[in-house]
Amino acid sequence: MGSIALYRHSQPQLQTKDEPACARPGLFRRIFAALERARQRSADREVARFIAGRGGRLTDEVERQLIGRFNDLGGSR
Repeated sequence: MGSIALYRHSQPQLQTKDEPACARPGLFRRIFAALERARQRSADREVARFIAGRGGRLTDEVERQLIGRFNDLGGSR
């Protein structure tokens, strides 16, 4: 029959009342951040597609077209 020795240092450290809990964003903040990252990735892909469709170089003219395109998509605020 085997036995397991228990040592103080092998036990998990429990949080005492004096120590604050780890600051972790709440559920809704994490969901919102994930949605925001997804929208940013989508916008980045659209910009890359737009530039690639116009020769793959970001010229002044392509930049003006991009600004006009994204201003039109934004709607009235």
